[in-house]
Amino acid sequence: MPSLRRFIEIRALIGLIGCLLVACAVMGCERGGPGKGDGRYGKGGDTGPDAETTAPGTAQQRDGLDVNVVPTPGHAYMPAGFGEGSLWATDLPPKPLLKRLDPRTGAEEEVIPLKGFFSNITEVAVGAGSVWVSSGDYYPGPVGKRLPGDVVFRIDPETNRVVDRIPVDSPCGLAFGHGSVWATSAEHGTVSRIDPETGEVAAEIEVGRGAVDIAADERSGAVWVAGLYLPKDYGGYDSPEASEDNKLSRVDPETNRVVAEIPIGAGSPDGGAQSVAVGEGAVWAQSSDGRLFKVDPATNEVVAVVPLGDYSSHLLVSGGAVWATVQVSTATRLVRVAPRTGHVVASEDLGPTERVGFGRLVAGGGYVWFASGTGEVTLARVAP
Repeated sequence: MPSLRRFIEIRALIGLIGCLLVACAVMGCERGGPGKGDGRYGKGGDTGPDAETTAPGTAQQRDGLDVNVVPTPGHAYMPAGFGEGSLWATDLPPKPLLKRLDPRTGAEEEVIPLKGFFSNITEVAVGAGSVWVSSGDYYPGPVGKRLPGDVVFRIDPETNRVVDRIPVDSPCGLAFGHGSVWATSAEHGTVSRIDPETGEVAAEIEVGRGAVDIAADERSGAVWVAGLYLPKDYGGYDSPEASEDNKLSRVDPETNRVVAEIPIGAGSPDGGAQSVAVGEGAVWAQSSDGRLFKVDPATNEVVAVVPLGDYSSHLLVSGGAVWATVQVSTATRLVRVAPRTGHVVASEDLGPTERVGFGRLVAGGGYVWFASGTGEVTLARVAP
C-alpha cells in the first residue's frame, strides 16, 4: 500500500532529522502525535452515508489565516496540550523534555525531564490536578511486548516533577474525561482507563487494532476512539478496502464497553479514522485520506464528509470552529471549517511536513497553537 509506505518513510525521515539536529546541539521539531499523521495518500470512492455532502468546490473557497509567529530563539516547541494555566510542549525525540510555556507569550517557564521517555507520538492531557503525558509509539508489524518506556507519566503542576509512571500498552492517544485518564494503544488495540486516585489501570477495553486517537465527551456521555488499518506484518501494505478497523468506536464509560462502531472511509483503501475531536454538537473524525467526517452522537451516523487534503494529521474544536491539519503534497496546511455548513472558510500553509511534523493543534490562552516554519521551525498561533 503506497500510502502506508509513505507513512513509514516520513516517520523515518523525521527521526533522522531529529538525530542530526540533536547531534548538532540544535533543537528541532517533534512529530506531533495526537496528534498524529498517518501519511496516507489516496481519494475515497464512498457511496451511501459516507458520500461527500459538501457542495463541489467549497473546500477551495477560503481566505488566509492571520498567523502570528512567536519568537523562540534557539528553540522549536511542538505544542502538546493545555491546562493548569499553561501551554505544554515538547522537543524532538529523543529529547526527553516537557516544556511549560506562558500561553500569552509562549515564553518558557519550566523544563521537566522525562526519564525513560522516547516517543514520536506525544499527547498531553490535564485533569484531576495533574498533567498526563504519553510515552509510546506504533508501527506496522507483529504485536510486541510492553517496553519499559510504554507508560503514562503523571506530573504534579505545583512542583513540575514526575510523580508517577503508569505502565500501559504502548500508548499513542490520550484524553481526560469522565473522571479518568484514557490511553489508546494502536499496536495492541486497547484503551487503558487509568484511575487518577490510585494511579492504576482500572479497565482495559478491547477496541480493535489501530486505535490511534481518543476524545472524551461529557456531553454525549461517551468516549470516542479513532481506529485505522495497521498491518500485523512488516510487508502488509496491501490493506483491505473495508478493514474492520477503519472505524470510530463509541465506548460507554459506565460499562467500559464498545456500544457502537461507525465505519470511516468505507470503500477506500486509505480509509480509517486518523484523529477524533468533539464539539459544536458533533463528533469529528479525519480519515487517513484527508477527509473530515461529521458524526451525529445522537444517531451514531455520519452526516457530512468534507475533503481537506491528501492525508490527515490532527483535529481540534475551538472558538466555534473545527480546525484541522492536513498534508497537501509535501506541506502541512492548517484549515478552519465552519461546523454548521462544513465549508473550509480559511487555510494557511505551515511549512514542509518533514520540518513541522504532523501538525499538532492545541487550544489555550485564547489561541490555537501549532508549529510552523519554512526555514526554522517556530511556535505559532492564531486567534479563533
